[in-house]
Amino acid sequence: MLVIRENDRVRLLSRNGTDWTKRYPWIAEAALKNRQKHFVIDGEAVILGADGVQTSMGSTIGPELFRAACRMGLEGLVSKHRDRPYRGGRQKHWIKVKNRRHPAMDREL
Repeated sequence: MLVIRENDRVRLLSRNGTDWTKRYPWIAEAALKNRQKHFVIDGEAVILGADGVQTSMGSTIGPELFRAACRMGLEGLVSKHRDRPYRGGRQKHWIKVKNRRHPAMDREL
């Protein structure tokens, strides 16, 4: 997700350009608290519990969440085991599940 701040305006955009600002207002509010008035942050959005561990989705919610992500047009999901703390950057214990119907799957390398 891109977080784009231009003075008092903040936009949250997905890789395909979908505006998620209204869906995640607390991220936009946090961006407005930054002293910098112009910036772009390219990152991933995760939800952490009070203990710093990503909230668990459980095996029963996982497939439902993946289907919802596909319906929303997302490339897929990245997850980790619930007992692993969240750390930025790529991690070997992360699991990526791709939406095979997403246009990104048609890219030629």
